[in-house]
Amino acid sequence: MSSEFNHSDPAIAVRGVGKCYHIYDRPQDRLKQSLWRGRRKYFREFWALRDVSFELDRGDAIGIIGVNGSGKSTLLQIIAGTLMPSEGEARVNGRVAALLELGSGFNMDFTGRENVFMNGSILGLSQAEMEKRFDRIAAFADIGQFLDLPVKTYSSGMVVRLAFAVAVHVDADILIVDEALAVGDTAFQAKCFRRIEQMRSKGLTILLATHDTPTVAAMCDHGLLLDRGRIVMWSTGKRVAEEYYRRIRVSEVVVLPDAVPAAPAPGAQEGLQRPVSGKGTRLGDGRARIAGFAVYDHTGQSTRALAVRELFRADVEVQFLASLKNPHIGVALRDVQSRLLLGGHTLYEGVQLGPRQSGTSLRISFEMQMNLNPGKYLLMIGVAEHEDFANWQDCETLFDLCEIQVYGKDRAWSLVDSPVTITVRDET
Repeated sequence: MSSEFNHSDPAIAVRGVGKCYHIYDRPQDRLKQSLWRGRRKYFREFWALRDVSFELDRGDAIGIIGVNGSGKSTLLQIIAGTLMPSEGEARVNGRVAALLELGSGFNMDFTGRENVFMNGSILGLSQAEMEKRFDRIAAFADIGQFLDLPVKTYSSGMVVRLAFAVAVHVDADILIVDEALAVGDTAFQAKCFRRIEQMRSKGLTILLATHDTPTVAAMCDHGLLLDRGRIVMWSTGKRVAEEYYRRIRVSEVVVLPDAVPAAPAPGAQEGLQRPVSGKGTRLGDGRARIAGFAVYDHTGQSTRALAVRELFRADVEVQFLASLKNPHIGVALRDVQSRLLLGGHTLYEGVQLGPRQSGTSLRISFEMQMNLNPGKYLLMIGVAEHEDFANWQDCETLFDLCEIQVYGKDRAWSLVDSPVTITVRDET
């Protein structure tokens, strides 16, 4: 591990990395193994990682994603240098700051202030260098008087605040984060991601292990999907996030044949469009299918171009291929980073659709105002069986059905345009 960055080499090179653990069924088996010195085997092998290889250039961000036990944390520990691989090698080119297990690198009996200087020393910074950074670290962590109390008195959120504050103020070339930010409050998470973006613009390389698919899709250049210690997908952050979502929500992808077009909507010049097989990403358990859809502007004309702040309507026909107790339907627009920006959902609006019997169908309309700034967005439609807000099963979800162009004049300095009433009074 080098503290001097060599621009001609990759920031990180992982080649054929594997990690094997020995599992002993009984405590005495461990003693027997040490006595026999490898001539007999009293353990079972468990490979947490196997044959993992990839490279990252300076300034890249990678999201490492997978279910619990897939090997994410093991891989980050090997790259950070806190764990040795059983095979292969991981080379890093530059100074590494790592947020691994909660509180790792901290002495719980030391104060926050003492731990700041100790961490700086571990990363190769002198006392004088850390003193120059200390006020900025303390301000970023914002834990007040707790800074001079033992870390063992901290909440988990305060530990994360202090650890992240140190990590982003030690001039690291590589930042490794293992789910740590999931502990912090929302405002602090937002501050952390703003800081990460600032550092990325200066060439920071980022490795992030998380279950948060929107973060991987929006923030990461690359995505790496692990399953049982092996790489099953290496692609863009967006594509890997969608594949991970597909794997955890459904057991299989159902590709349905094109449906027969529904009858034209009143005032429209054409009926619903059939979803095209193979278009976009389609997933679900197949108990319902989206047979047709259409988007209409405020005049009732079928269109793919909508004006800023005008009303529009999205119509969907759903056919139920199995009986559902509590089905719900949602329509949404997402940007190219997979962020859901605008939409309507029967569950959130309190509209009851069920129960629905197998062989029946319905047509539903969502009318809303186009509160997005001009740009290109992607239409998404989903049907699910809901138990409550947190628990559902996808029957069919269609991503990236079609591109919607929003045109007109920018009406807001933010991405989402919420109507605002502005009152000005002259004071005398």
